[in-house]
Amino acid sequence: MLRTLLSFRWALLTLVLLVVIAGCLLAAWWQFERTSQELTLDEAAVAERVPLSDLVEPGAAMPVAGIGRQVSLAGVWQPEHGVLVRDRESDSGEAGYWALSSVSTGHGATVPVLLGWVPDARFTFPRGEVVIEGRLQTEENFYPDAVVHASRPLVTITHEGLLAHWDDRVSPGDLTPGFVATTAAAPGIPAIELVRPVIGENPGVGFPVRNFAYGLQWIVFALVAIVIWGWWLRQESRPAADEAALAQDHDRVNVGG
Repeated sequence: MLRTLLSFRWALLTLVLLVVIAGCLLAAWWQFERTSQELTLDEAAVAERVPLSDLVEPGAAMPVAGIGRQVSLAGVWQPEHGVLVRDRESDSGEAGYWALSSVSTGHGATVPVLLGWVPDARFTFPRGEVVIEGRLQTEENFYPDAVVHASRPLVTITHEGLLAHWDDRVSPGDLTPGFVATTAAAPGIPAIELVRPVIGENPGVGFPVRNFAYGLQWIVFALVAIVIWGWWLRQESRPAADEAALAQDHDRVNVGG
């Protein structure tokens, strides 16, 4: 068997096996990581509301444990930062816009805040002091190549697009990660339809069985590849072993004769 394994053909097949095993284990790790993230998001969604400043810092990355978390913040509206996001539907399916502004906190941070859905562009953004309750959301990642025009509504909510609209009046280092989707009407805001947060809207969905099962599936694939490799090696080693045994018997016969 060792002689067969050391041949060029089997050395190449063994290398292929190692690549397959590495690929399967990497895919399994990714699925288990997704399982862990889903559990973290679910825990965040059902956790008690906390001040936004306890979760995120201006200019920092978004913590996974903060995505979908119920938060509160207090500050002053910046109506000059009012932005519309086009091609958004109401709960009834009517086309319109999302209205987004920002709140300046006492900590020097600028927080993007999604106010809700409006039917047209004629919306007066609020001003003055405000206390907000909402859920922390990540930046939107679809249409990554969408062109941003400072004078037109946004296509997606990204910090790049917001900063372009705000014409460098806000430093990227002062902007908190993601945005807050309001879940309760704030004082001073005209009648507006709240937007259901994409993340955290349906907490308590349970254990993510699908991702976990996919992870186990990839491990099984790796084990199957090993079994097939071992079986194949054994099958190809048998003729050589039989040949060697036959040669030994032949030598014994010659010696005995």
